[in-house]
Amino acid sequence: MKVKNITALPHYGCGCGTWLKHWEKFSAKKSAQCAVPDCNTVAAVGAHIQKANTDDEAWYVVPLCQTHSESVDEMEISAEYKLVPADTNLTCERW
Repeated sequence: MKVKNITALPHYGCGCGTWLKHWEKFSAKKSAQCAVPDCNTVAAVGAHIQKANTDDEAWYVVPLCQTHSESVDEMEISAEYKLVPADTNLTCERW
């Protein structure tokens, strides 16, 4: 799936501690490496992304390395990485 980073983020956090922990909690997986195929770098952040080339304007979180989390280009995300909603009303604040 093609995604793009969200570059203009409001200053908000979540109750999970970090966005990477947020992804791990709601994907039920541990992040070991970046979600970009063929990138063997350790995931440094839970990056905020949107799906590219779609009408879906929702924000999601996926684990990315520092380099990919700063990319302005569209990128492919491996299908094995679940897109977790960044909307805390749907996730950590709901519980």
